[in-house]
Amino acid sequence: MSRAAGKLAVMALACALSILLAEGLVRALWSPNHPSGPRIHHFDPRFGLIHEPGEHRIPFRRCLESRPCEDVEIRFTVSEAGYRSLREGRGPASPIVLMLGDSMVEAAQVDDRQTAAFLLEESLRQHFPGVEVRNLGISSAGLVHYHARWARWGRTMDADLVIVAVFGLNDFRNCSTELESFRAMRPYYVEQQGTIIATFRQPEAPSFSPLRLWAHRATRGLELVRLLRDVKAARQEEGDGGQPGFLDATIFVPDPPPPWPEAVARGVEYLRELIRETFAEGVPILVVYLPWRVEAIDSEWADFASRDDRLDRWRPRRLVEDVAGSESARFLSFTDVVAGLPAETKRDVWHVETDSHLSAVGNRLLAEALKAPVTEILEAPD
Repeated sequence: MSRAAGKLAVMALACALSILLAEGLVRALWSPNHPSGPRIHHFDPRFGLIHEPGEHRIPFRRCLESRPCEDVEIRFTVSEAGYRSLREGRGPASPIVLMLGDSMVEAAQVDDRQTAAFLLEESLRQHFPGVEVRNLGISSAGLVHYHARWARWGRTMDADLVIVAVFGLNDFRNCSTELESFRAMRPYYVEQQGTIIATFRQPEAPSFSPLRLWAHRATRGLELVRLLRDVKAARQEEGDGGQPGFLDATIFVPDPPPPWPEAVARGVEYLRELIRETFAEGVPILVVYLPWRVEAIDSEWADFASRDDRLDRWRPRRLVEDVAGSESARFLSFTDVVAGLPAETKRDVWHVETDSHLSAVGNRLLAEALKAPVTEILEAPD
């Protein structure tokens, strides 16, 4: 072996040992706090994300203000019909309540029996023994997705009531081809017979060279690679036009994507259309406004209002309530419920640090807030 070849062999060995050492350190120090969960969704080109049927176990680092963080395992059960439910095989249901929403309704941070949908169903059984509350929440969904889910799925379920839980500014952002951060849920808008409609068919995936594809397959099990991808995503986030938390991949969009005001206007349009279509089917609808942690005191909006003077008039709570009122839909503000809580209760409504979704406490409070208006609507004469 030549001297040069010997040096190359030593360098290759040192590089391999360095990678193994780095992988071991990442698995020991980083991975326990950033566990990779099971696959609970798959992509449907007609609709976006849908749930994988079966019982899933999701690792989660639960942090509340009142107690230390702890690593737990969440039971997440999906029915054969594709929505989160433990009811499979329990016979026909009546009445049927559909609960449309995003990850706040899906509630992957709490066990099956701790979601707002399950707890609402349990409490309603006192008056309606055969009731079923179907959890149609999907991560990263927004107002345009709620409308699509009702139009393509919900209206076939013979519902007696639809609850649409609107999650603040987030649900307006999800209506945008540019602002939506999750590619699989980005809507694309096309014109058909003079009407703008949304489609969730994605552009063709980019082709990879055989070498790049081999490298991807060879390294996808490495936690070091997952860490580097997270670091890259964090850097993208910091430089994303001053919009922290809104990652945005560069993809082909036929027309210039809408900025915030257009995204807000489009969200209003789809909420209004959802209400009108449920009423046209003879199904009442309850519009619920869900707050962010900071939105409970209405401080977050100031940052967004500074970008466009129209946004100062378009606070999401006011927008949602105005649309519900103009269409004669029932409205419930969970913001008001949270604002009236004692401080010691309010602090545990959401998770903190690694996650900001509703906790088990928050899901229970939401179910309690929903019980009275849902009961009243279901008991109302046709």
